[in-house]
Amino acid sequence: MSTRNRPPATNTTRGENDRSRPTRDDLETANGLLTNIRGVEEAGNALERDAYIVQGERLTPQKLALVLFQAAAGTARMPRSALNVMRAIAYLLETVQTEDTARELAERIDRRIEASIGSKLAEVAESLNSSMKTCPR
Repeated sequence: MSTRNRPPATNTTRGENDRSRPTRDDLETANGLLTNIRGVEEAGNALERDAYIVQGERLTPQKLALVLFQAAAGTARMPRSALNVMRAIAYLLETVQTEDTARELAERIDRRIEASIGSKLAEVAESLNSSMKTCPR
């Protein structure tokens, strides 16, 4: 999984070989949708109303993955393919979050090490300069 490229968060264009797949915008504005959720606010309200999240709860990819697992486990009327998609997305959300967290942590450690080494090198250079000035020639 870690070597796969993830698609952009918002897919609004079609590639040359991707004509049969609707774009995100197409899906969002499709007529006849069986939902009234058409944005972030409605999405949060629906999850709160159905007790998947607590009002004001901070949403993370792990929390959203848990919601998908809960929804997939409690829905006997959905086709197996829809349940499989929900579970697949839940697993991938968890993985993406773990990878992102590890990457951010590694970047922070790198910055701190670079800053620490830089300040130590500056101290050594200053010390050498001072020593050179006091040495007789």
